[in-house]
Amino acid sequence: MEKLEACRLSLQDWSKHLFGNIRRMLQQKKKLLMQAEANAMNGSNHSHVRRLRAEVHDLMIKEECLWLQRSRVNWLKAGDLNTAYFHSRANQRNRRNFISKLTLDSGEVVEDEQKIGEAFVHYFQSIFQSANTVGFDPILQGIEPKVTTQMNAELNQPFTAMEVEQALKQMKPMTAPGPDEGLHSLIQQAADNGELRGMSLCKEGPKITHLFFGDDSLLFCRAKDPDCQKVLNILTVYEEATGQKINRDKTQLFFSTNTQEDIKNRVKVLVGVEEVTQYEKYLGMPSFVGRAKKETFSYIRERVWHKIQGWKEKLLSQADREILIKAVIQAMPTFTMGCFKLPKNLCKDIEALTRKFWWGYLGEARKIHWIAWKKLCLPKLHGGLGFRELEKFNLALLGKQVWRLIHNTDSMFYKVFKARFFPTCSVLESGVKTNGSYAWQSILKAREVVKQGAYWWIGDGTKVQIRGDKWLPDKSTKHIISPQKNLPMNAKAGVGAVVRDADGRVCGAISDRMALTGIVEEVEAIACRTTVRFALQLGLADVVFEGDSETITAAINSSSPCFNSFGHILDEVRKLALNFVSVSFVHVKRQGNIVADKLAEASKTIPCPHVWLNDIPSDVQQLVILDSTFDE
Repeated sequence: MEKLEACRLSLQDWSKHLFGNIRRMLQQKKKLLMQAEANAMNGSNHSHVRRLRAEVHDLMIKEECLWLQRSRVNWLKAGDLNTAYFHSRANQRNRRNFISKLTLDSGEVVEDEQKIGEAFVHYFQSIFQSANTVGFDPILQGIEPKVTTQMNAELNQPFTAMEVEQALKQMKPMTAPGPDEGLHSLIQQAADNGELRGMSLCKEGPKITHLFFGDDSLLFCRAKDPDCQKVLNILTVYEEATGQKINRDKTQLFFSTNTQEDIKNRVKVLVGVEEVTQYEKYLGMPSFVGRAKKETFSYIRERVWHKIQGWKEKLLSQADREILIKAVIQAMPTFTMGCFKLPKNLCKDIEALTRKFWWGYLGEARKIHWIAWKKLCLPKLHGGLGFRELEKFNLALLGKQVWRLIHNTDSMFYKVFKARFFPTCSVLESGVKTNGSYAWQSILKAREVVKQGAYWWIGDGTKVQIRGDKWLPDKSTKHIISPQKNLPMNAKAGVGAVVRDADGRVCGAISDRMALTGIVEEVEAIACRTTVRFALQLGLADVVFEGDSETITAAINSSSPCFNSFGHILDEVRKLALNFVSVSFVHVKRQGNIVADKLAEASKTIPCPHVWLNDIPSDVQQLVILDSTFDE
């Protein structure tokens, strides 16, 4: 406290003797400038006028900076000498934050400044004071160590002044650091032990027991007494270990639609928390989106309207209006547009309000729009001002979610949506489910935007479809446009193979899908290569490969080189076959390959590639015996 007091006194002394009273100094310099300009009319001392003008300009910049800091306007970095705007914002902020009286819990109204201060101190002392913490062991047991010995040695080294300065500057000015919570470890332990079962959007999806967003915690469990009691026990352990308390006034229960009323009442009594009756916005966005989508997102238009209707914004210059539109008005719906597709009419309404603000509308008075809005939305390099077209910007933000579903395969977002909407393909393929929540419907609308701009950079080529995908270096099309008869774009073929021992018992099977080319023999060659690779992965030594393509079997067994389009695939098959102790390739009739055909057909409905070991599906098992009778 002594150091803080010394710092305060030093800053006061600096402000008084070095910085000074900017307003008084500016008034004095302006008077001197007027006198100097009057003397300069007679043709004398022009250099003195230039010097005073520079001093006045410097003082005006300092005055603007002073009121900018007091106004707390974060969106405007360069004020363009808008001191009046900052002054009005600071005065309004002071009036809004001024507390003239305070009503205590007892009902007493306090108006004395000292008593108001004492009431604040007493209140914050009561909510921030923690009891003696006990029971850290249950929390620590569930935390996986992340700091290695080397990292610990580096952390224990003496810190430098530069490190302290860097850490302080990275902290937000109005926040304070605190310890991480250990609630996650307690919930995870209960889930691992089977004491808590989370929720999932589908049977194959991951079970979610909890989600943390800043200071908010979402816990998921079954509406049963043991599960609810386990949650209460976890919260009790957490409170005792950390000294924090759960705010039950801000805690609510949400039940699924199929929960019976008697179960709801029993859970509410057990937990001591009321059920949520009205679904409000969460993290600034609606919790549920119904059919009336424009009304659901109308709060965005209201926020924009209130922002541009403020009398303070009328003090801005045209350049500052441009910054306000870009940094505030068009940034307001950004978070919502990153998750939902806003209705077109709503986007047009917001753009209409923005246009009126840009051209300086006053009430109902109309003004001429000298330039079309689409031209103003062009980049400055092309003659515009760089404003955003909200509908296109909305699709671009949703396209980032599509990109996350392509690349961030380790995220919870990907795992949940993958299992629910595209379990057997990627998000860009035609097998994606089109029914779902409005958030998923919004992502699907942005999928076409990603398809238009994305193209493959060829590596090993295993994930690229020759036809349909964009992979050519040509700047115009980037994909093959030559026609192909009798095959649709992005067509796929199934591959199936079964492994049996000498007695005919099944050792394993595989089902996979691949791009369908225009040459049947090429598809058969790729299927043969897949089967050989599968046999190597199983560690087999003596192998006999049976296939129903006489052309492929003969080409592999031939000592002559194959100059067909699939010749390079057969060369790879021969090289892979060298890894076996003994190997042979045999042709069988189509009727003797029904098991492999059934597995290839199954690839349409299961995630691929799919491998079975020592067992195969029951409907395929019945064909194994029949298949063996047709072997040549």
